[in-house]
Amino acid sequence: MENSKAQHDAISRVQTNLDKILQETECALRKSKTNYLDSEEEQKLKEKKALAEAGLRRTTSKFEMVNVLLQILHKQEELTVEEYTIDNSTFKVLVIEDTEF
Repeated sequence: MENSKAQHDAISRVQTNLDKILQETECALRKSKTNYLDSEEEQKLKEKKALAEAGLRRTTSKFEMVNVLLQILHKQEELTVEEYTIDNSTFKVLVIEDTEF
């Protein structure tokens, strides 16, 4: 098992090195000023952006779930909205009755 992991790690390192060499070669052929380090930085930025978008989707999903739960509670008449006015400011408060899910 240890040999298998060592072989996998070695193959991974070789592939990474080959990818870097390929990127350098492509940049040289295009006579681009961008080197492989810039490409790595661009890749990291793309990964961060993808993670941020995934987090946004997850957050949106949570809000949708909360919205559905609030609608269910409202239909079951276990959710009411109370309105308060303090110093010319109006506040609406959601009141959820004590229920078991």
